[in-house]
Amino acid sequence: MKRPLLLGLTFAILFFAIRAFSATERRIGYEDLPKLIKEQNENVQAAGAILSAQKERTGVLARSFLPQISASAGGEEFKAGSSATERKSFWKVTGRINLYRGGRDRVENEIRGLQAKKARSDYSVELSTELKEAQQVFWRLVSVKQMILDRKEALTKNETFLRSSRR
Repeated sequence: MKRPLLLGLTFAILFFAIRAFSATERRIGYEDLPKLIKEQNENVQAAGAILSAQKERTGVLARSFLPQISASAGGEEFKAGSSATERKSFWKVTGRINLYRGGRDRVENEIRGLQAKKARSDYSVELSTELKEAQQVFWRLVSVKQMILDRKEALTKNETFLRSSRR
């Protein structure tokens, strides 16, 4: 109960602050909410970043089956006994190829695929939750605005009735 109220107050303060600082008035429609949530909500952006990270982690070909080549080079200086100091260089090139790691590649690929699916569903849940809250706050703001307009109209009618009754 406290969270929607806090979110509503935050949204209202943010809405009025943006409106006060902008030179032109910008109206936010109900159909603009999904776009605004995707672009400006930090929770949805974080879920999207996790989703893209999980998508990057999938892909068995680059991770497992492409050969890996590494090279190193260097030099050393040594002295053995009373002989003069010798200086020799060395180099090493190694290559590795993965044929199949006993089923571990398949299991790892399935795990990463499931993690990507989970991240996708978490993103969808976060987006729908934040969108639902934004829509509720939007309709609360619309109802408050309509109540203010109704009260202003009632006050003006009341003033006109009072003036006419005094006559």
